[in-house]
Amino acid sequence: MGKYNLIFLSVVLALHASCIYARESYSSYLRLEKENYTIKNDSHIPSEEFVIKGSEIECLLKCQLNYLACFTLEILKLGLTSWLCRFYNVDFMKLSYESKEGSMVYSTTARSCLEMLERGFTLDGVYKILTVGEEKEVYCDMTGGGWTTIQRRVNGDIDFNRGWQSYKEGFGDVNGDFWIGLETIREMSVLLNNTLIRIQGESFNGDRRFIIAKGFYIKDEQKKYKLHSGTMINDEWDIGRDWTFQDGEMFTTQDDDNDKKGGVNCAQEFACAWWYVRCFAMNANRAPAKQQQTTYAGGINWPAWLGSHYQSLKAMNMAIKKMT
Repeated sequence: MGKYNLIFLSVVLALHASCIYARESYSSYLRLEKENYTIKNDSHIPSEEFVIKGSEIECLLKCQLNYLACFTLEILKLGLTSWLCRFYNVDFMKLSYESKEGSMVYSTTARSCLEMLERGFTLDGVYKILTVGEEKEVYCDMTGGGWTTIQRRVNGDIDFNRGWQSYKEGFGDVNGDFWIGLETIREMSVLLNNTLIRIQGESFNGDRRFIIAKGFYIKDEQKKYKLHSGTMINDEWDIGRDWTFQDGEMFTTQDDDNDKKGGVNCAQEFACAWWYVRCFAMNANRAPAKQQQTTYAGGINWPAWLGSHYQSLKAMNMAIKKMT
């Protein structure tokens, strides 16, 4: 198949490169490095096929408007200003190719783990998706239904006691402890629309519980990434109140205090950033302890579950996906 390149351009420009990125529609295209590729006839039947007049960009724009039918796009030049457009609703890595003069094959870049699942990728693990104008590695929970993991605390090897810029951009290792970044969370929660958030933890005795809320999103940086927690939709109401209690709170870091506890920066006091109130009901970003804690707010804390601020969890993670 050959290699492929990624170059981002605005759709208002002429098509001269191997990728187009349309910020307005949050869509991108990845073109195979060699131009003269076509999809073999016996590889897959197109979901749509039509001829357009003008520029091949029209094919790309129509692909954006019919995203679920157009995971892979083939454009064949018929004449000076006429083009054959073929949409395929399978990922380009699952198709077979052969050489053909005047043909170009593009793949749209998935924008979430759910879209990767819809393309047939069913294994849990690290995938690349498009977010905040660039490709980014994310951990996908495919077994659970295509969740994009936005935070994980499992071994404590990454320092979460960081400033605003670091939390804005993201940090850590997607295979271990990480924070995906406030800008990414903001963009994905707005882009996906009616977003579900799942927060799950594991106790030191092996119990695992999770909550799911619908309508989750956060505001932009100007509004300090204000939290809209969403409303609970699974039956864990008893522990979910710790999450929804923080609804409407702004994000606080060690160098940007936006909590409601006067004279105290909660992020400094508890060595991690969060949507603090006074200072928290739940805190997923605290460093996980190696064993059960008995000190106040030691380790990962979820008091409504554990029954006390003097107990901690072994691990915790947060993930989002579009409600379907």
